Amino acid sequence: MLKFKEDELGGRKVYVVRENGEVRFAGIFRGNRLICFVNKEHFVKIVRGFAKSKEVLEYARTIGIDKVIFIYEKIDKTNEIYYSNLNEWFIYGEKKQLGGFEPQIFLPIKYMKKEG
Repeated sequence: MLKFKEDELGGRKVYVVRENGEVRFAGIFRGNRLICFVNKEHFVKIVRGFAKSKEVLEYARTIGIDKVIFIYEKIDKTNEIYYSNLNEWFIYGEKKQLGGFEPQIFLPIKYMKKEG
């Protein structure tokens, strides 16, 4: 299940409510983008990329989102920005359910562009 909250910059924060009732921040919908904030713990080594809730991505499609942006905070506190078209998640992504999380889609970074 998804929950939403308006943010101070006109976007909509999206949260995933897990079966056990835990609520997890999933990102912000702003304009035509889904913006996600991640760190080294979010990098999935088995696919060399990132994961996003399948439910969030499917919902994003229905509201006209076409870009997914990951702002990746590295250990040294600098950021790298990776982005992709939403459709690439459904074309190249791998659907998995790992570690007690809800079903997710994993997209290797080779299908993302890196800013800078």
